[in-house]
Amino acid sequence: LILSGNTIQYNYTLVDFEKGSVDIKLIEEEVTNTILNDVRTNPGMKLLRDGNVTMSYYYKDMNGEFVYNYKVTPDMYK
Repeated sequence: LILSGNTIQYNYTLVDFEKGSVDIKLIEEEVTNTILNDVRTNPGMKLLRDGNVTMSYYYKDMNGEFVYNYKVTPDMYK
């Protein structure tokens, strides 16, 4: 999904989890580090990095309820 302001949003569904059973701390500690590393090093994301794109990672549970959103801005990956 392309949002305004030079932002791309990736939408994910945690298909085996309901909001109340998701460990948000675990997501913050594990998933965000993985995402940031991928944005910084993945050759397939070079075009986005070069374009100073903000990448938003939006997670919802199996029922479509919002769980977590993590934004990676250009100043985080440069």
